[in-house]
Amino acid sequence: MDLSQTLPDELWVLDDENEIHRYAVSVADYNVYEKGGKHCLCIYARAPRKISPDDSNPEPWIELNFDSTKRNEVELNPNIVRHTGAYDDVAGRWLTNIYYYSHAGIENVVVRVIEVLPEGRVLLDITGEGEVGGEIRLRGTFSSNPDRKRSFD
Repeated sequence: MDLSQTLPDELWVLDDENEIHRYAVSVADYNVYEKGGKHCLCIYARAPRKISPDDSNPEPWIELNFDSTKRNEVELNPNIVRHTGAYDDVAGRWLTNIYYYSHAGIENVVVRVIEVLPEGRVLLDITGEGEVGGEIRLRGTFSSNPDRKRSFD
């Protein structure tokens, strides 16, 4: 089995031994907001319930952040793809975070907007490489949450 077979609303983490760990997503949301003259997009998912294999559960979560001076560069529109790394060297701050036994950045993040749904929901496909936990994949429906903001800098 490979990560391309990710099921909806599951976070999959490929560990160092090429074993896939599956987690049920309980929270998946995003927000587009303004802060300090910039337009910001924050995407968040929490997956507290382990599906397989049946061993320890770190209750993982991920957070991805995108900033731009142009609002259209952070909106989630159909067929849009967003890319980011773990750290913004120019701004001097972290853009991504995964908690998987410990906190770390996520490199080579790709966020694909598969479909825009009613009531501010979007179907996203997210891939990346965690500095802890290895390769990650999440495909799920994210809801708009006006309270969601970057939780770290």
